[in-house]
Amino acid sequence: MREIASAGVVIAVIDGPCAGAELERALHADIRVAADSATFSADGANDVAACAGRLAQLLGEARAKEIVLGMRTFDAANALRLGLVTRVVPAAALADTARALADTLAALPPLALPAIRESVRAARQLTPDAALALEHRHFCRLLTTRDHTMQRGACEAVALGKPIITSNWGLLRSYFHRGTVHVDNTCAGIQAGVRQMQREFRQLEQDVLALQVEREQEWRIKEAQLSALLQPAGGGD
Repeated sequence: MREIASAGVVIAVIDGPCAGAELERALHADIRVAADSATFSADGANDVAACAGRLAQLLGEARAKEIVLGMRTFDAANALRLGLVTRVVPAAALADTARALADTLAALPPLALPAIRESVRAARQLTPDAALALEHRHFCRLLTTRDHTMQRGACEAVALGKPIITSNWGLLRSYFHRGTVHVDNTCAGIQAGVRQMQREFRQLEQDVLALQVEREQEWRIKEAQLSALLQPAGGGD
């Protein structure tokens, strides 16, 4: 087993026997991906009680007891069924799958991802009120980050289908590449941007509607990716 850290998230990549201390390490990863040839067992764990406790958190009490007390070895298909791993792929595709997963995580908002990770974990450990309070703190913090505040007004304009005048910054230029007039933050630059907007309004309006469709599709894909990657493992029996 090896581990890949991407954007603060640890991926356990399991390509063979995963037993004892290796299983303990895998249990503390955020995401576990296994080859179809992998096997799993708690036999030989340095701290069986700690291993049992983590298994109970992830899989539920009954399944944790079956794995630890029975000391049985089970294959990747059963690990997926139990919720111990999130994905099983052919051994030959494991490295590419892990890299693609790491790339997907690295492309997500760098401040939001650790906040989501902490909130998902807290949902198992805190009371509902405490978990909700943590989510609220993360929301307030992320709402005031530079990445968010630069894009918020322009995102609202895209949602309304309105052409945009915004700063000529690299991040904004790459994100709002249609239906947008990018200007220098000077009086002369803003005046020139307004005149360009007036001249090209109809074309910019068509372009921003195309951008609206593009961004909606992108948001749906990223939402689905986050949900799939950070979904807690299956509950207990």
